[in-house]
Amino acid sequence: MDPHTIAESEIIVDSGDELPMDSEQAVSEEAEVNLNSFSEDDGKELHDNIAVKTFHEKAIQLIKDNGISIDASEHQMTMQIFPQVAGLACKVHDSTTLKEKFDALVLADPEFKGTPKVLEQQAPTHWNSDLNCLQSHIYFQEVVKQLTVGSDLKGFHLSEEQWNLAQEVEEVLLLFESFTLLFSMKDVPLVVEALPELENLELGLLAVQKDEHASNVICVAAQAALLVLDKYSVSTNDCEVYLISIVTCPDRKLKWFKDHGRTTQQIKEIKKTVIKWWKETYISDKSSSSQSNKPLVFFYFPKFIYY
Repeated sequence: MDPHTIAESEIIVDSGDELPMDSEQAVSEEAEVNLNSFSEDDGKELHDNIAVKTFHEKAIQLIKDNGISIDASEHQMTMQIFPQVAGLACKVHDSTTLKEKFDALVLADPEFKGTPKVLEQQAPTHWNSDLNCLQSHIYFQEVVKQLTVGSDLKGFHLSEEQWNLAQEVEEVLLLFESFTLLFSMKDVPLVVEALPELENLELGLLAVQKDEHASNVICVAAQAALLVLDKYSVSTNDCEVYLISIVTCPDRKLKWFKDHGRTTQQIKEIKKTVIKWWKETYISDKSSSSQSNKPLVFFYFPKFIYY
């Protein structure tokens, strides 16, 4: 096919370019790309998809019980955002023609002088990949609009309502950024940070869920995230090491549990758990040890020292 020019967008189309597609086609294509990227671990992907669907359905019902609901069109519009955002980034990255067009639009706007000049791609196996991809799209919003209006990329064009939702999603994903960055660090002891970070994340998601200015779909998403978080929070209660690490941390101690809403009875149980762990781990058999060689250990309990 001979190269020709699309008048509205001035994008040169060659034999390597795709034909115009609508939003449904863009979503379908991006889903196929994501499926291929997970081909090495199909079992995990299937499990994750089922889990997400389950939490999503539970969240919709819980939010509905509070008088908040989303209709089919709103749900569909929201579900198209990430495939369209990630799909366009992939298109621009893979097409020399589109990359040149994108670069020209960025260079023509003085606002982007000396700033990053690429649309971040979505990488399912990388921490904060969704956030980085979305932030990049929002940062280059005006350029993206020019690139996708009236061209063969119209299937990746976001409506104003979708742009507004994208900005809300960005704010929610920022809650996870410090959390994921912390727990992806190497050679850093993180057990003592697990419970505090989970509770900080929970508080942030609760604030989103209760925000009267938040969109209904954002409230549903926050509720679904809280359901997942609750699942992992329960798991931490089954592992004593999380409790022990906080109690024996000099700047936390048992006081941390009191400051974070644990009842007096719960704190007593935590204290008993730590003492029991110490005796089983460090106190040797009485018949083979003497008082003189018994280790001296200070537990960081408020007003409590264990010898």
